[in-house]
Amino acid sequence: MRVVAMLPTYNEAGTIRQCVEQILRLPLETAVVIADDASPDGTGQIADQLAAEYPGRVVVVHRKGPRGRGLAGIEGFQRCLELPAEYIVEMDADLQHNPEDIPRLVAAAERSGAAIVVGSRYVPGGGEVNRPASRRLVSRLANAYLRLALGLSLRDCSSGFRLFRREALAGLDLATMSARGPWILQEVLWRAKQRGYRMVEIPICFLERAAGESKLNVGILLRSLVTPWLLRRSSAFGGRA
Repeated sequence: MRVVAMLPTYNEAGTIRQCVEQILRLPLETAVVIADDASPDGTGQIADQLAAEYPGRVVVVHRKGPRGRGLAGIEGFQRCLELPAEYIVEMDADLQHNPEDIPRLVAAAERSGAAIVVGSRYVPGGGEVNRPASRRLVSRLANAYLRLALGLSLRDCSSGFRLFRREALAGLDLATMSARGPWILQEVLWRAKQRGYRMVEIPICFLERAAGESKLNVGILLRSLVTPWLLRRSSAFGGRA
């Protein structure tokens, strides 16, 4: 197994099958871990069907307890590390991230030697398709802020499409991460920076979702903007955020 894709899901019944099957058809040795956050729309049941159809290549984690993108991501990552994969790719299951970009992420990791490769909308060649101008503006402003607050050179600090070398992901000490929501994306980057990991970006085209509704709301956006300062404060005092 060369690459395992980790898909944290919540109400992705309309796209999960297409996403998984596209990943499994790639010209790489691939597997998929689906970390379903108790989706009420039947995503978990479809995931179980896929696991039965592709034994050994699709693994399903049915989460229990508190919900949250961060909690699902951590549990999904931990399950990925139990599999013999060289690379672990984190991505959304709503087809806003194109599975066909995964080989490009792998190639970039091998070419650069980087620990983490980020699929970026904001480097030359990247972009967004069919997204409202207001959403694009908010995203650009938020990323400029996050880049400054986290002290990173990355252009797309809120990208959820990323590749990790196995040893790099294991070194992030996932069990001690505190983010429950989507701001887990920033906590992972902060941990990676603290450990001196090399991170590079490659351009991707971010698509408008094919089905379902966005989980982003004002509360999530505000919490993501506060997170860098909580992480900085936590590091200063040697504790958790």
